[in-house]
Amino acid sequence: MNALAGAVARPKHPAEIRRLVRQKMTRCKRCKNRFVEKHLYERHLRDKHPLDYIGYLIQQEEEMQLMRAEEIEANRVEEITSGGFIPPQKEMESQNYNIDPSGIPLPGELTNGSVPRFDKYGVLHHPKRVYKKKVSPQCPFCDKRYRNEHSLKKHIEKKHEDSVEFAQCLTCFKCVPSKESLPNHLCDMTYMCFECTPIRNLSNETRLYNHRAKFHRGYNSGFKCHVCNQKFLTPRKLRKHKKMSHVFTKTYPCHFCDELFTSETSVTTHERIHTGIIKFECKICDYKCNRFNAMEEHRKEEHGYICAICNAKESEWSGIKNHTLNEHGGYLSSETNSGYIVSPRVWVMYKGE
Repeated sequence: MNALAGAVARPKHPAEIRRLVRQKMTRCKRCKNRFVEKHLYERHLRDKHPLDYIGYLIQQEEEMQLMRAEEIEANRVEEITSGGFIPPQKEMESQNYNIDPSGIPLPGELTNGSVPRFDKYGVLHHPKRVYKKKVSPQCPFCDKRYRNEHSLKKHIEKKHEDSVEFAQCLTCFKCVPSKESLPNHLCDMTYMCFECTPIRNLSNETRLYNHRAKFHRGYNSGFKCHVCNQKFLTPRKLRKHKKMSHVFTKTYPCHFCDELFTSETSVTTHERIHTGIIKFECKICDYKCNRFNAMEEHRKEEHGYICAICNAKESEWSGIKNHTLNEHGGYLSSETNSGYIVSPRVWVMYKGE
């Protein structure tokens, strides 16, 4: 019964599903109408509330500028720490920095009033910043995700020219190319993704399968680097990783051989080959290795997941999730191996534990 403590059952009744979807919808402050897609909300403001529409565009532009500034600063810091870019000496001198004191946050300004404090042992504890989960806008037709609403709007205008003025059914929440298509579409809620925010109707089995395989696979999601086997959620982050880790000049030498690396972390990992230090040990068998990625590959290949009903074996968590969905009609509700499924007789167990 302890395994059932964190169980979350998915609703099956259409009224319950609609209530869940409406909880996450964007609501107009003027007329209280609700919208699943931000694009529809923007068009509503454009047609019904012109003044609010201007304010919405200004807010979007400010968010885009802030996002660009944060990315530029993060790239600059990462280039410096990885050894790929060394700034000139004149740029590192303190008198050349132009700092605006008004831009420095006050103590507790970024942490809801909680300031750093010393404990009884004299250790300074910094409060954690408030984490705000970023929800990437998703195309309602091809399920691609983008950095912001502006990029999604350009994508729809370029790739879906016939669906620029698309409409959405308020009964099943499907998006159709135009208002004229609403009376003729199939209104059902069979292929809903409950892990998305907001909850989406993927319309058919193929779209739901590809969507879950791409965005809801936990550690296994994303695009894999062919050099170091790391995975990233978007191709842009993968390109940035290749640029930072596999393109820049290698400036960190090994203390035992003549090989060079791009960072001190890579040197430390490599030197375990010479020192014989074992960093990772498998909890199931006697396998040992020095790299986290190698251990993850071993766990997936040698100690994969097994279905408790038909004993089908899958090497990755995403495989057993899709197998359970397609073969047994069960919908896994979490990213752990104790996830609850809609059918109470269907469970997933980890082999070896």
